[in-house]
Amino acid sequence: SMRMVTVSEIFPPADCLVIGGGIMGLSIAWMLSQAGRNVCVLEKTACGAGATHAAAGMLAPQIESEAGEEALLPLLLEARRRWPAFVRALEAESGHSIHYRKEGFLMVAATSDEAAALRERWAYLQSLG
Repeated sequence: SMRMVTVSEIFPPADCLVIGGGIMGLSIAWMLSQAGRNVCVLEKTACGAGATHAAAGMLAPQIESEAGEEALLPLLLEARRRWPAFVRALEAESGHSIHYRKEGFLMVAATSDEAAALRERWAYLQSLG
């Protein structure tokens, strides 16, 4: 049998609805709640189980920047600059460490084609300053 219900019968009343319980969705929901909003997060599986889990929290804007996205890079760099303060606030609020480490990254080429692609990426990144 099928029963029709309204959203308010399933979820508590909310000012804001965030779709996705990954690091971005939960961060947005937390900031909205800090601003006094009543937030509901919808996640189809478990929070943090999707792209957040796969990316392992890597914050590497230069590596993730692609040709044609040059206008996005300053925003990504600013987000990375702000991340440590966000981490401190989250850890203070939750009482838990998120084990943030700032260690850099290394890209390795296993083939001559990958080496050529890395040289192209390096030239591209240098062109951005």
